Amino acid sequence: RRQRQMCIRDRIGSAVKLNYKLRLSDDLGGHVISVVDWMHLLENGTVFNRSEFRKYGVRVGELVATFRKEL
Repeated sequence: RRQRQMCIRDRIGSAVKLNYKLRLSDDLGGHVISVVDWMHLLENGTVFNRSEFRKYGVRVGELVATFRKEL
């Protein structure tokens, strides 16, 4: 089994960019896709995340998520 690698490519102020490969489960075809994640920490403590998924350089998906601390 291969070791997973993640690389922090850029850090600009309160934002960070991550690049990594993601292997989908066998029931989803077992494909390996490239992921670029941008995570932004907002002033109120919320994290805004945008993930872009690519296969052979072609964009195959995008995920936008927001993480907030529950009080």
